[in-house]
Amino acid sequence: MSMCPLISKNVVVNNSKTTIALEAEYWKHLATICLETRVTLSVLVNEIDSTRGRAGRASAIRVYVLNYFCALSRVHSTRPEVQRLPWGFDPFGPPKNPITKQHGQPT
Repeated sequence: MSMCPLISKNVVVNNSKTTIALEAEYWKHLATICLETRVTLSVLVNEIDSTRGRAGRASAIRVYVLNYFCALSRVHSTRPEVQRLPWGFDPFGPPKNPITKQHGQPT
């Protein structure tokens, strides 16, 4: 099994230059999000950083990217049952649990 190499980039977070190491795919997707939302990489990373809690910065970025594109696929789905999933996505808000089980049944 081959590992994806990490690419390090310098980003200004909280007025300090910091190095973030991510896989090339995540840098590509972050650039796409920046273009779509019309913000710089530093602005986007600062927003993610402000809501990450105890999570590592790189992990928080990976989760953000995943949630961003999952939300887009849900919005653009032609299947009504996908559009009605019981969770929403606020990229700057706290994570929400997509499905909560009660007595073995999804709610």
